[in-house]
Amino acid sequence: MVNEPVGKRAAATRAGDYQDLDAKSPRPSRARRPIVPVVLIALIALVILAALGYGGYRLFGPGSDSSAPAGPSTPAAAVQAYLDALAQGDATTALQYSATQPTDPTFTTNTFLTAAITANPLADIQVTDPGTSTSPVDVNATYTLGGTPVDAHFRVQKHDRTWLLDGGFLSLNLSQLLGKGVPLALNDVALDQASPKIDLFPGVYTFSSLNPMLTFPTPDITIAFPESAPTFTLSFALSPDGVSRLQAAAKTALDACLTRQELAPAGCGFGFASATGTPDPATITWTLGEGAPDITTLAPTLEANSTTQAYAQIAIPVHFHASNGAHIYNGDSSISAAKADFTDPDQIIVTFGQ
Repeated sequence: MVNEPVGKRAAATRAGDYQDLDAKSPRPSRARRPIVPVVLIALIALVILAALGYGGYRLFGPGSDSSAPAGPSTPAAAVQAYLDALAQGDATTALQYSATQPTDPTFTTNTFLTAAITANPLADIQVTDPGTSTSPVDVNATYTLGGTPVDAHFRVQKHDRTWLLDGGFLSLNLSQLLGKGVPLALNDVALDQASPKIDLFPGVYTFSSLNPMLTFPTPDITIAFPESAPTFTLSFALSPDGVSRLQAAAKTALDACLTRQELAPAGCGFGFASATGTPDPATITWTLGEGAPDITTLAPTLEANSTTQAYAQIAIPVHFHASNGAHIYNGDSSISAAKADFTDPDQIIVTFGQ
């Protein structure tokens, strides 16, 4: 028996022992996080986010703003709020109580409404509760416009949880008026000739002509309430400035006629006919007859159905004098009418007739 060194065997034994331990004992693994708690936390987060999203929609979604003031809860409250807004010149707020909105907002702005209400206040508002919440319903109200009493009614309907007027304004079609070719303004705001339909709140409004020759004798129109049917007839007349321009143009035309060395000057309304020879044109003179009125005092009026023609009756005597070397000619004529064309207000054409 071979005796091995004790030290070498012991070392081998120790090495074998270490090897056996390494083979038989599993390596220590990293600690794994539990799966179920992580998933649960994620699900809880999703639920919270969903709840917040729904709450945000409820808070900020259309028609559901719980933080904003609630809309009118009764028909009478809707009409009261609408009229109060009009009385304050607040067009933006007034339109919030209207189920429909203007096609063209030109005449339903805060600036335009404020000016109209300042000139003719809407006051003394009294709204009658209709006594029913059935939709739609008519709500009666009284108030004054520019001091004139108004008995009004408004059709109101329920929309979701609030009441709104069917329409908070009246639409007017001015095509017939604008079709006359005269540029017009409403409360000093020019009307668009190509867009004759305008929307107006209740109020008193004034039409005006942008043609200096023309005006409206009765220029005001009252919109009592949105569902009213205002009756108005806007007829043109010569403006004071237009009359002055026509009178000045007539004087210029008459002065020019009197310088004409013709027996019958065209467009002058007077003439002379000789039975004995022909006067020498170079000797012809025309002068105003005795007692001739001042032509600048004539009173022209518009021709029927016209916005560019004016007419005036006058009686102006005119004296004729001429000679031809053998004879002296004297005669009298007169002007009995004047007509004016002011298609161009700066170039008025006046002609005279008998």
